[in-house]
Amino acid sequence: MSLSKITAHMVKIDPDMPLYSIGVVEDILGIPQRILRTYEEKGVIRPSRSDTNRRLYSQTDLSKIQYVHYLTHIKKVNLSGVKEIFDLLGKIPAEAREIILAESEQEIQALSEEKKKILHEGAEDIEKEILTK
Repeated sequence: MSLSKITAHMVKIDPDMPLYSIGVVEDILGIPQRILRTYEEKGVIRPSRSDTNRRLYSQTDLSKIQYVHYLTHIKKVNLSGVKEIFDLLGKIPAEAREIILAESEQEIQALSEEKKKILHEGAEDIEKEILTK
């Protein structure tokens, strides 16, 4: 049987269907369970719950978690800021959302570069002060 015949018979999984336990999400994304729970406690991520009250994450949740982790660990946005970003994005049409996301990313990058420049200049000033003593 060819691959195309096999894939034609595969069931398409709804990306919003809760499938993954917190342990599986940790294994897939490499993000510790403690951090995943913090994201939930801060209201940034809202996983579904099983009948036994276990957290269950969908593929959509995993994508959102990756973006949250990117914003918090790479772009250094705190969780309150991330929540505000998501709240604002949820209130605008999809087309405008994409434009805003692109512009926001550029602004975040510019601020990050400015921060690096200020830190570098401050380090140079400290070095000069040490050398002149």
